[in-house]
Formats: sequence, C-alpha cells, structure tokens
Amino acid sequence: MCWSFLIVAAGGFAGGIIRYVLTSALGNLWGIAMANSLACFLVGAGTTHGALNLIVTAGVAAALSTWPALAAELGRELKSGRYLLFAFYLGANLALGNLAAYLGGLAAAPW
Repeated sequence: MCWSFLIVAAGGFAGGIIRYVLTSALGNLWGIAMANSLACFLVGAGTTHGALNLIVTAGVAAALSTWPALAAELGRELKSGRYLLFAFYLGANLALGNLAAYLGGLAAAPW
C-alpha cells in the first residue's frame, strides 16, 4: 500500500512539471490544451495495461490534466466577449482530448 502512494506521488510530480513546462512554453491557452490532450493520451494508453495504470492515470495524467485551468480560460473568453474563440477552444479541447485518448489506446494495444 505504501509503495502505491509513492508511485502515485512520483507520477503526480512528473505530471505537474510537464504541465508547467507546457504552459510556460506555449502560454496558458494552448499549453492547457496540450496538457489536457497529453493527459488523455496517457489515460488511453495507461488503462490498457494494469501495471502502468497506477502511475500513468492516478499519477502523471491526474496532475497533468487541467480542468480548472481550462474552465478559467473559457470563462475569461466569455467575459471578454470572444464567443467565437470560446466555442473554438472548447470544441478543440473536447475533440483533441477524445482523439488523444483513442490514439493512446491504439498506441498501447500492441504491448
């Protein structure tokens, strides 16, 4: 049980660092989209294999995904009256996330 906590913590640390790097390099708007897409890819790949599931989904992907940050960015776009950007950004995040999860499952299937 203790090892499980340490594995999840290590994965969470890695996911947080990756999210920081993405948002620093790409800015909040697209860094968040990439972090969420990568997290979806990892969940798609990680849930295919029981051994990777704990570190990948409960650790890395959980810390990497940024639903509150996405909601905050969407709220800012609405508040600023940028309705087209709001709709595009929301749709892009949903489409990219679902596609990434599917591709993650495909990528991990041969293992």
